[in-house]
Amino acid sequence: MRIAFIVWLGAFAWCGFPADASAATAGSAARQTVRIAMYGDSTMLGTTRKNGTYTVTPRNAVSQLDAMLTAAGYKVELSNHGVNMIITDDLLDGTHGVPRSWIAEMKSSKADIVVINTGLNDAALARTGWDDMAHVKTRWTQLVKIAIAHGKTVFVETPNPCTDSTTDAIVARIADAQAAIVKENPGTHLIDQYHEIRRGMPTWAAHLPDGIHPDDTLYTFKAAVEARALIPVLPPL
Repeated sequence: MRIAFIVWLGAFAWCGFPADASAATAGSAARQTVRIAMYGDSTMLGTTRKNGTYTVTPRNAVSQLDAMLTAAGYKVELSNHGVNMIITDDLLDGTHGVPRSWIAEMKSSKADIVVINTGLNDAALARTGWDDMAHVKTRWTQLVKIAIAHGKTVFVETPNPCTDSTTDAIVARIADAQAAIVKENPGTHLIDQYHEIRRGMPTWAAHLPDGIHPDDTLYTFKAAVEARALIPVLPPL
């Protein structure tokens, strides 16, 4: 818990949050609420392994991001659209538990900002022999362009690292491809969890109980990374 608390405090320092969050909140009544929709796999949903059992932790990154931004005085409304075990194709096509195609989702979504995080399960597929980075990049580009076409501010979020070295090397390639997509699509933003976690949390591997899914401490860290990326596009306090 001590590590989680330190990371929590660090989130406020890194994000440039005001010292008096209550004062910021009092002055925010006139600002419009910003809707942020978070899409992705089980690591977006908040799946973790505790006492040998998989569960969705209430301290997932989305809920903690919501708490951080709200405490700082930002008017936001976050929604978590994470789905266990999906790959990029599923999010685009509306398969494997994803309720509708990406085009249909973007047409109906009221979100101002869309955050997209898939890649870990794509890497796991590649680990078993399927390896087509060009396909992954093409499909990710479609996700980005469709969201932009529907008026969304788009954030591409890279996966967290994993402890299996072979799979992690593929995750690194996916993260690099996602960063390239952001550069190729002006106005799109990057949340680089993969490199931020490796740089900012030397003990990251100890916070992946099954080698893939974060524990509460790492989810807190991820929320802080998201907050730092999102704040520059939110209405100023």
